[in-house]
Amino acid sequence: MDAFDRENIIWRLLGEKYPAQTVGTRTWVETKQPLLLTHNPETAIQEEAAVRYFEELKALSDDELSERQAKADREKVEENERQFSFNKPHAMADEKIYSYWCKAAAWYGDEFTALLLARNPKVVTMESIKRAKNLSTFANEFLDLRELVSRAVLKKQLSRATRPGFAIAWAKRNRIPVPKALEAAVREHGHQVADWKTAYDQQAAIVADLKAKIAKLEVAETKPEPTTADLGIRERDSLLKIVLGMAIKGYSYDPKASRNPTAKEVASDLSLIGLRLDEDTVRKYLAEAKELLSGDETEQDR
Repeated sequence: MDAFDRENIIWRLLGEKYPAQTVGTRTWVETKQPLLLTHNPETAIQEEAAVRYFEELKALSDDELSERQAKADREKVEENERQFSFNKPHAMADEKIYSYWCKAAAWYGDEFTALLLARNPKVVTMESIKRAKNLSTFANEFLDLRELVSRAVLKKQLSRATRPGFAIAWAKRNRIPVPKALEAAVREHGHQVADWKTAYDQQAAIVADLKAKIAKLEVAETKPEPTTADLGIRERDSLLKIVLGMAIKGYSYDPKASRNPTAKEVASDLSLIGLRLDEDTVRKYLAEAKELLSGDETEQDR
């Protein structure tokens, strides 16, 4: 920091705290003497305080002086902001305000913007914001954020009236700060915090998976039975023929007879060698086997 900058900062800080004891801009430019002392007994106390403050500022290092200036600027901005209605206590959003608005099915752009900035949408309106444009840092911040919301609506990232969960998700996806109490209220009221794109992608994945499963089932349904199944049927028929042949030749089984002791005899003989098979089961397979014989084959076997 050069000497010129130091002198200007000191003059400015002095003027903000003791305006009556600080020279005006023209005199300052001409004389570079910041103090305006009249030596009037009525203002002596103020003038002495101004002199002490002036000496205090001159004793500060460059960094300390810069910090003093930054602090004064912040205080000036804060003082200016306090005069606007949208910065008054009644305009601030709290848990009760958030809870109320989270009961709404959807938020409009102005409402959403106000909530993101921790304000009550019923108090902070676009009309009050526009009146303070370029006069309030908060008003400018509101208008900047509102513009982003408007552009998101234009590109269909948000709706004109957006569900709370989608609105919060959009803000988070775009790294726009969301009051913790607002997000908590949204979740507590059952809103899913997910933007439409995420929801769409999730649903699309589910649909794609279901389509793949349906296609697989359709292919399986139209696919011919494997040859192994056909071989199983032929093998069964061959086995039944062997059983029938043995029954006819070994037990004098008559396929045409309505009553036949063969089933009982076969079951009894199997039992003798330790193979248990009841008579009804034997009779069932003999009945299936004789269906494979034609009349001519029956006569020939006999």
